[in-house]
Amino acid sequence: MGKKLAGSLFIAAVGAGLYAAYQKLDAQKKQQLQHDAMDKAAELKDRAVDYAFYASDAVEDLKEVVRDQMDQTKSQIKDWQAQNNTPDVGEEVSSEINEKATQFHEAQERLRSEVANGVDDLKDEEAQDDIVITADEALQNQHKDLPEESEETPKESEETPKESKKEETKKD
Repeated sequence: MGKKLAGSLFIAAVGAGLYAAYQKLDAQKKQQLQHDAMDKAAELKDRAVDYAFYASDAVEDLKEVVRDQMDQTKSQIKDWQAQNNTPDVGEEVSSEINEKATQFHEAQERLRSEVANGVDDLKDEEAQDDIVITADEALQNQHKDLPEESEETPKESEETPKESKKEETKKD
């Protein structure tokens, strides 16, 4: 930061010196200096315009050269293709795309038909696998599900083991 401050002070001192020198000049020399500065500014302005035109012309020339090279390269490629009897690259790519699209659509239709047949088969299998029991059949077979009657009555089986031990000790 110290260098920036020193540079700024130097520029300010040089500017102040130039301004003081300009003020000491007589009127004729001031006019001559102003006239010379205006001539230099106009000359710089003309040069900038000329360089802009030169750059524009150079860009146009470059575009023309590139177009010529592209046209020449295209004609060389067409000549080479004609000599080698190769199909146009664009036609080859589009035919491959059409072929792949056809294969895709055929595979898609085949899968749809397989899925449709598979769904019908599943429905048939599900219909065969279902076990249907009517209420009459369930009630007829109900007595088979019950355990056989034991010698104990239901009240005796509900007693807890502690109660049964108490009764055994009383009997003894």
